Amino acid sequence: MRGRTRTLLRAIGGLGAAALLGGCVVHGGVHSGHHYPQATYHAAPVQVPPGHLPPPGHCRVWYADRPPGHQPPPVPC
Repeated sequence: MRGRTRTLLRAIGGLGAAALLGGCVVHGGVHSGHHYPQATYHAAPVQVPPGHLPPPGHCRVWYADRPPGHQPPPVPC
């Protein structure tokens, strides 16, 4: 009787754990050619002229469609 009770409790515990962890699934970002509702961005190499690189400790958003003189200024990271 004791063995059957342990087996039953283990089965119930396993099912409970599966039910709890079932919501913890992370869906991968594998692209299979289907259209997704969220936007997909593809990074292209950006050539920032050396004179326009931000100083150490600063960051700069670089817009590829703007000339170097019309980019936003660097800001602290």
